[in-house]
Order: sequence, then structure tokens, then C-alpha cells
Amino acid sequence: MKSTSDLFNEIIPLGRLIHMVNQKKDRLLNEYLSPLDITAAQFKVLCSIRCAAYW
Repeated sequence: MKSTSDLFNEIIPLGRLIHMVNQKKDRLLNEYLSPLDITAAQFKVLCSIRCAAYW
């Protein structure tokens, strides 16, 4: 008998699931930030710069 995690990976592989969640996050960011003319990619760069300033 296969474990639950093995069965889940056969249905939706972990890499695919991570990719799908990342796409959804980008779509939500784009929707939320569109009135400010900021894309998800720009937001991620700004977050990286801000986080780097604390190190």
C-alpha cells in the first residue's frame, strides 16, 4: 500500500503544485497592485531590495 504523500504526488506532483500557487500569487498581486501601476515582478524586486537593506 502506498503512503498518502505518494498518492498525492501521483495526482499533482509537488513541483507542479508550487508552480500553480506561484502563478495564483502573481495574478493576485497584479490585480491588487494594478491601480498603482506596479506589476508583481516589480513588487518582488522592491521587496528584495527592502529585505537586502536589513542585512
